[in-house]
Amino acid sequence: MVYTNTKTLLRYLKQIKVGKDISNKELAERLNCTSGAITGVFSQQNITLEKLKDLCNAMDCEIDITIIDKNSDIN
Repeated sequence: MVYTNTKTLLRYLKQIKVGKDISNKELAERLNCTSGAITGVFSQQNITLEKLKDLCNAMDCEIDITIIDKNSDIN
């Protein structure tokens, strides 16, 4: 799937979190932060790749990024 903005990407990560039955409290414990910080992450407009990596690791997921040149057939 192609995500073109942070909002849809974070919505998808939240769906994964819910699907794995991981509470904000549990995710916060895994990331050594507060559950309020987790709530804040999922309501952000931007997220760093480092924070995205940390979230994915804490939810036992991997990131697979593909960069596509819009003007070329080469991926």
